[in-house]
Amino acid sequence: MGKTRSYTFWKSHCYKKKLALSKIVHFLILLPSPSAAIVNQLNKLFFDFLWNGKPDPIKRSVIKLKPVDGGLGMIDLSLFDKALKLTWLRRYFTSTAAWKLLIDNKYPLLKNINNFGNKYEEQLVDQIKNPFWANVVEYFYSFYNKYSLRTKQEVEATRFLYNSDIKIGRQVIKNKKLISNEVFSIDQLKANDTFLTFQELNNKLNTPLNFLEYNSIINSVKSYLNKYSSLKSFKEVPYSPALNIIMLKEKGSSVIYKNMLNTDKEITGFKRWSNTTNISRKEWEISFKLLKSTTSDTKLKWLQFRILHYTLTTNRSVSKFKTNQSSYCTFCGAHSETILHLFWDCTCVQRFWNGIAAILNRKCNHSHNFKLTKHLVIFGKCEIIRTDNICDLIILLSKYYIYRCKVQSQTLNINLFIRDLYRRYNIEKIVNKNSITFKNNWAPYLPLFKGIIQQ
Repeated sequence: MGKTRSYTFWKSHCYKKKLALSKIVHFLILLPSPSAAIVNQLNKLFFDFLWNGKPDPIKRSVIKLKPVDGGLGMIDLSLFDKALKLTWLRRYFTSTAAWKLLIDNKYPLLKNINNFGNKYEEQLVDQIKNPFWANVVEYFYSFYNKYSLRTKQEVEATRFLYNSDIKIGRQVIKNKKLISNEVFSIDQLKANDTFLTFQELNNKLNTPLNFLEYNSIINSVKSYLNKYSSLKSFKEVPYSPALNIIMLKEKGSSVIYKNMLNTDKEITGFKRWSNTTNISRKEWEISFKLLKSTTSDTKLKWLQFRILHYTLTTNRSVSKFKTNQSSYCTFCGAHSETILHLFWDCTCVQRFWNGIAAILNRKCNHSHNFKLTKHLVIFGKCEIIRTDNICDLIILLSKYYIYRCKVQSQTLNINLFIRDLYRRYNIEKIVNKNSITFKNNWAPYLPLFKGIIQQ
């Protein structure tokens, strides 16, 4: 059943955050970034621990995603280091301590990061010789370039000076008249969603622009805005967009780190399920959110995780590297044992699911005309069928029972499964201290155990 790996499903989080990461965070936040060789060595230690020294069954880019997004929340040490370094910009812009005066004296141009675009940070990287602050500025430059604008307010808070996306001809805008009058962001050029006229701009902002300068700047900015015309309004952005993300929280680097992760990576598991069931990426991701709310049992989570990622071991997958292993189904022996066949298409498994649905309909008053579908069984959710947490748990436990019977070469038996379910009920009862919520949730399903419960 992959007992060791089900254990690593949760131990990786404890290890990386409470033990491993806590030992190196202090160094990462105070010292220049370690070399790529050291980062790779540490990453290898993390992933060797996660997979017990075996090859990664799932891409690291996917494993680094949060569990609700289909990952395990494994740390990307390089991005984590960068996120920690960027928290120093938050300290810099909010602190009044003496160290800030030292930085201002040594690197007076650093304070303009909020005023200008990416070309300014690019030049600043070459000017800062201190390796730590060079890291900070370099990572901010990279973060700025990769950051995707999401709202109308973020677009209008964009700094148009020294911005490689807003040019006059082939040159970025470096107008000294605007700089001396502290005109930096697009929203300063507008009033009520309309650009200020030539006279209004000069009068309101005291910018002695000539008409040619004004016209060139406004046209360049309008051209830039057209690219984001479909974005919706959300809330005001007090800083330049990328810097605003860094300034959102008073402490910590989690928001910065989250924005650095690429959640749009192609995921092999989803691609395979999409080809066979036409499930959408959103529906696939909902399955992970549902799993989180269904159970805290790591064995059940690990089973469903492997199902969703299409990595669960079956006779077919084993037969590809073991010549003496048959690829045929353990139960029916007539078809190749894929994950879909094992949990749904197999005639023996179909009889088992029909038996589960029948006993629910017969004994549970609230489950009248309840039926199981392929999507409900495999992914835990079906748009046309409404379930609750206990029903979701029963389906998950049913899959665990099916897989256990497959591994132990046992025949599927409804009565034995109901007894297993009753044992689970008693465990959950102890874990939840027989609370009111627990009683209410399980009450509609207690008729399943009639004849088993000892009075």
